[in-house]
Amino acid sequence: MDKVDVNDGVFSALEAGVPWTTPLSGCFDDVDTCVYGLWCLPCLFGQNAKQIDGTDCTTMCCLYSLLGCLGDASVCKLVRDVPIPDIQPREVLIRVHAAGINPVDTYIRSGTYSRRPTLPYIPGLDSSGVIERVGIDVTKFKAGDRVFTVNTVTGTYAEYCVARADFVFPLPPNVSYEQGSALGVPYFTAYRALIFK
Repeated sequence: MDKVDVNDGVFSALEAGVPWTTPLSGCFDDVDTCVYGLWCLPCLFGQNAKQIDGTDCTTMCCLYSLLGCLGDASVCKLVRDVPIPDIQPREVLIRVHAAGINPVDTYIRSGTYSRRPTLPYIPGLDSSGVIERVGIDVTKFKAGDRVFTVNTVTGTYAEYCVARADFVFPLPPNVSYEQGSALGVPYFTAYRALIFK
């Protein structure tokens, strides 16, 4: 499959012709193809459609290494029927509408990052979406709130992710989900470099 350039805005797997039955090879091959791009999860996971290939798509994710190893993009698979994650008292469950793709995701996948994930691993750090559930100790959010997150407990390349409430922020109505998913690593890295360095 040809590489998919996700730098030009929202990327639709359907528009790019990504078959649902194959690995997501080519989508995350190197930093040049994924620097601060956006992955449109409604397009990828069919949130606007009830079924894909006759299968209910309420729980899907992009999962690294079903084989138990890190490596090139071939270790990344699209997996169906993944259980919706549970939350702890200070966490929230977010239905992901858009997820940021950052260079660090390729480093983690290839095994060249300073820490290695426990496999299998759902990638992704940044996302925006709508809160589905809140933990019993969470008071600043409620189900239905539009939010973005800068760090998660579970990866963001999934329909649902879990984040600690202190890493979740309200997404203003004038900011799209796609823009919100770029507020984590890209925006805060640039802000820190410009203001604090």
